Amino acid sequence: MGNEENIKKWRGALSNAVIGFVLVMIAYILINTTVNYLLLAGNAKTLLVDLQNPFVYLNSSGVCHK
Repeated sequence: MGNEENIKKWRGALSNAVIGFVLVMIAYILINTTVNYLLLAGNAKTLLVDLQNPFVYLNSSGVCHK
């Protein structure tokens, strides 16, 4: 039916892709949390970060822009 070497090769490639995706998501969460903590330190009442929309950024005036 299938070539055993090809099956092992594609299984390894798929597992590497899944592991890479998980690592990228962990890195995104860590960096996003760190940046949000630094931006919001002391300004928790005036600055809000929308975690549902990562394309929203804050400028120095504290106004959210899309």
